[in-house]
Amino acid sequence: MKYLIFTFALVFGVPIGAILMRQSKLVERILLALLLLAPAADITINFMSHEWYRGDTRGIEFDLTDIVALTMLLGMAISSRFRKIRLAPTGSVPFAIFLLFLFLSIANAYVPLYGFFTLSRILRGFMLYVVLYNYLRNAPERIEFTFKILAVAILWQTIRVLEQKYMMGIYRATGTFPHPNTLSLYAEMIVPLLLAAVLHKKQKPQALFWFAILGGMLCVLSTFSRAGIVILGGAIFMSILLSLWQKQTSRKVLIIVLFCMIGIAGAIKASDSIIERFLKAPKSSEESRNNFNAAAHAMAEEKIFGVGLNNYPYALKNTEYAAYINYVEAEAGVCHHIYWLYAGETGYLGLASFLLFIGSFYLKALRFSVKRRPDLYRAAGLGILASYTALHLHGFTEWVFRQSAILYLFFTLSAILIVCIEISRGRRKNRQTESGNIPGDAADGLQ
Repeated sequence: MKYLIFTFALVFGVPIGAILMRQSKLVERILLALLLLAPAADITINFMSHEWYRGDTRGIEFDLTDIVALTMLLGMAISSRFRKIRLAPTGSVPFAIFLLFLFLSIANAYVPLYGFFTLSRILRGFMLYVVLYNYLRNAPERIEFTFKILAVAILWQTIRVLEQKYMMGIYRATGTFPHPNTLSLYAEMIVPLLLAAVLHKKQKPQALFWFAILGGMLCVLSTFSRAGIVILGGAIFMSILLSLWQKQTSRKVLIIVLFCMIGIAGAIKASDSIIERFLKAPKSSEESRNNFNAAAHAMAEEKIFGVGLNNYPYALKNTEYAAYINYVEAEAGVCHHIYWLYAGETGYLGLASFLLFIGSFYLKALRFSVKRRPDLYRAAGLGILASYTALHLHGFTEWVFRQSAILYLFFTLSAILIVCIEISRGRRKNRQTESGNIPGDAADGLQ
């Protein structure tokens, strides 16, 4: 039945949705909201399913996000409201280099099919980036709307967390995600952006944003993720510090003081459980992580292109690298360190291409947000910089960057960032043209 539903949605839903999007701005906004919310819904169909495999991807996936993205892409292509679609936006060159090394890794993999599973997920994430970039580039007034939808996404998770903790008695809440650490990182990446936006100016409705920010903090605390709690605190502090760097106002100071008081009160309320989580964390968990990292290090040292994308569990179970773990069947999972995982699966050159790809966005966010020209776009930039920082720090303890929801969120924030940078650059060119500093027609605000 699921296959029939997805086939019907693809064959009939996509073109019909595209036509409706062309005719109605309301449909356009609904599709945008679905695009941002769908990654957390986990409505997925899996072709060539290998559910027994313990890799990060277990088949050729296709989900609701892909259907909505294809609908919006077709809708923009047939609508006069949208200019020529850029299929290779900013960041495409580092991504192409990254893809090259992924292909080389797959070509040298133990089981190439497993590599194509993860490759398909990464390509789908980039398609989301292309769609959202082109949409926001042509409709920059929707950027604030994306903030509202991301706030709704966090409130959705908060409601699920409250249900799981107080109605179902679940110790470590997961929200709508498969694991608490996924929920933790999801909230860690959205909360700094929302906080930076509300510190810059009043976001309407204010209650939505503040409930989302506090709800996101509750989500992280409820996962009892040790790394998540520390990293979220650092990301929030980074957003506050950069916001004050851009501009100091009495409103900001008052909000920060009240926010800190609420945060401290919440931390004190949950302190017993948090302290217990830190003190009673099993030593075997740390030992297992070290063994996984050592195995990945050996793979990277011995194989120039690694053991193959998404082949780490296979190599750990079926090859000489099994010597790095105690119980092959029980422990042959994924390395809980995204950088060592890429090193082991794609080699040091593959790791370098991955760092080039994600680092290019990080550097753009850093250069954009540290300039002291406060506006909503730079506020978004500094929030995304804090989000990226949380993502990269979390990568030292987890591999969840390879999960669909987090990968899609990374591409979502990247699209928002690049459009904000282009809008700001266009405005500066317009001001220079009006003042007579440069000749020619007024510069395009989005180019």
